[in-house]
Amino acid sequence: MKIFISIIITLILTELAEAAVKFKGGQISSSSGNLKTEKPAERPDLIFTLSDFDSSHLNLKLSKFDAIRFERRIGIGAPLDRVAQWVGLTRQQAIERAISELENHSDGFKMPSWFKNMTPISFMEEGLKRERHSCGIKNYRHTLEAAWSQEIIETTTPQFERLALLWLDHFSVAFDTYNQTHSFAKHLEIIRQNSSGNALDFLTASFYDPGMIVYLNNEQSTVQNPNENLAREFLELFSLGEGNYSENDIKNLAKAISGHGINYVTEQFQLFNSKVTKGTFSAFGKNYSNIEEFIELISNHPSFGEFIARKFYGEYVELSEPSKEDLAYIVTAFRESGFEIKALLKATLSLKKFWDEKNKLTLVKSPIDLVFGTIRTLGTAGNSGSNFQWANDAAADFGQSLFNPPNIAGWPIGKEWLVGQSLESRLTKLPKYFENLELDSLKDKSTKRMREGRDKRIARTNELSRIYQQDLRKFFASGTEKQFLAETMVINWIPDDFETREYADINVSFYNISFLGKKWDGISVRFGTDKNAKKKHSWKNLNNLSFNQGSSHPAVLKNYNDGWVSDWNGHRGWSSSFPKGPRERFRKKSKDEQLLMKRLLQSMHIPLENLSSFNALFRNVAAQKWLRDRINEVGLDDINTKNGKQTPIKIFSLLSNPHGSKIKKPKFNCSITRTGQSLAGIFGRDSKKLTDHFDNENFVSTKTTPNLSQLLLPALNLQFNNQEALRLLGHEGYQLK
Repeated sequence: MKIFISIIITLILTELAEAAVKFKGGQISSSSGNLKTEKPAERPDLIFTLSDFDSSHLNLKLSKFDAIRFERRIGIGAPLDRVAQWVGLTRQQAIERAISELENHSDGFKMPSWFKNMTPISFMEEGLKRERHSCGIKNYRHTLEAAWSQEIIETTTPQFERLALLWLDHFSVAFDTYNQTHSFAKHLEIIRQNSSGNALDFLTASFYDPGMIVYLNNEQSTVQNPNENLAREFLELFSLGEGNYSENDIKNLAKAISGHGINYVTEQFQLFNSKVTKGTFSAFGKNYSNIEEFIELISNHPSFGEFIARKFYGEYVELSEPSKEDLAYIVTAFRESGFEIKALLKATLSLKKFWDEKNKLTLVKSPIDLVFGTIRTLGTAGNSGSNFQWANDAAADFGQSLFNPPNIAGWPIGKEWLVGQSLESRLTKLPKYFENLELDSLKDKSTKRMREGRDKRIARTNELSRIYQQDLRKFFASGTEKQFLAETMVINWIPDDFETREYADINVSFYNISFLGKKWDGISVRFGTDKNAKKKHSWKNLNNLSFNQGSSHPAVLKNYNDGWVSDWNGHRGWSSSFPKGPRERFRKKSKDEQLLMKRLLQSMHIPLENLSSFNALFRNVAAQKWLRDRINEVGLDDINTKNGKQTPIKIFSLLSNPHGSKIKKPKFNCSITRTGQSLAGIFGRDSKKLTDHFDNENFVSTKTTPNLSQLLLPALNLQFNNQEALRLLGHEGYQLK
């Protein structure tokens, strides 16, 4: 048997498939009307009469080895309690129970508290970097990884987690590419909400997924230059697969979704009317007017279902091509269910090939499957106690960073996991994580001291967060309606040549604002001058103020229709001479909008009085003088309140408070500790015990119940004691299932 496994490994290495498809970049399509498309050819080869399916093989009962194999392929690892439930069932009964568990599954994944309790900070990113103010963006990813990993380890429905990982790879987005915390978290939420639901609903959601929109640059799409990335990858990698659509199908779809963008403050989906291409579009020889109609055309495409069915076959059955009959069967079952994902999974597991004795050890474990599957099978995190961060690090070291796939095509697949030194790395490193298992290690004095230190750090973090939030609430409660109150403000950009530049703007962002009884998550505004512009004086604003649609939430203006459209991203912008000048369009806005503009300009006295906290302004004397002149034009008189005269502007915190600042303020907190979270708390929390069977001495073993060595490598049918069984973690066959 060992020789047989070695032969399989050799074949896997020598028959390595070509590398995954690379992300194609920002191709731009023509905007010249609705391009003609062609009706696709019929696919009789994908039609199967379901009543003709021979299901007699499903009447066979599962042995303990069948049960191990079934659990390893539908879930993650082979915990004894999970394996035991399948023994003695018929194959049909096992499938039905697995699908029933999915139907009754309640996802235990909990989004970190910052997702709902904190506004993103990416719209101020330039200013934060300029002031060297760290928000610990990578820690946001770590909290998401911890939440997802915890659910993989503790779930009682591992078949859901396998589906979620499959779709996470299918709709591939990398966190570190853009560091969009909330848009990525929303992407994960969409993945998990749809993983065992309806495929058409899932595909529809991808067009409104802010993480996908950002990753594929659709927020830069315009009517004149629709970006093709999302349209192309939707057809090639999400729905139909290469060869089942035309370039015109892509170009028309790019136009249809050109208005799909994000709000830069909230990082959530926003439809921009100025970017919408009006009219009807053509796909596959038929017209559609909206995304829902397009999805209907997709569902009626003769080839739809094949691409996704092949992915399921490669995930659950084998790496080789499915037979024509098997492919037709699972595609037909998928189609006739209305494209329900659970129906596709059930049909895939019902294939005779799935259960074939000759089809053992034909799938390669991904690093996540390998590492987390081992944790689940052993029921312990090994030498690392309850801290599961090492598991994410180990999987990344083996080539699979949970939330950072290499490109839009996703992670490597199958044989690609074992190229180069990857196999050797697995064989030598994995066993070391589980050497000398001590399930009672928490009693160790050094571990106890570490836990005590961690608990103190958590308590300190929570206390600092509590004080910050308490003081922030008092700050907002102390203000009046006509006072402009903001948690912080950031200067994103000032040109070095402000005095001589044709169009010189000071880009400023405000975070968490209260004014006139309204709340804003954030506002970005530009103050500037075009006095040096080479155009007629009558066309100049001279001193001006401007906003971009989508750069505040909610919108600062009721409408932007009297503004202009950006050539770069298609968003509407609005500008006016301000506070004085030849083109004072602001006077046509409401009194509240005019007062907001006045307060925004008055706010600039804060950086002028605290120059050492605003480096960009500190170094730019010309910009300082220009701002002082503008503030003098609007004045900075105190306003009457119930508590007497007060300043019209109040800012709670600054990015820094260097020595010499005139006004001492708290330091702005934009890290995960803001909501009472800390990495020590996330990675140090105790995981509930996964199984009561493994205690280093005994592992239930009877004629019908496997021992540990059989759970780890059933193909060898060994009877090792538990310490000997751990050596199998470095066996070539343990890389397969």
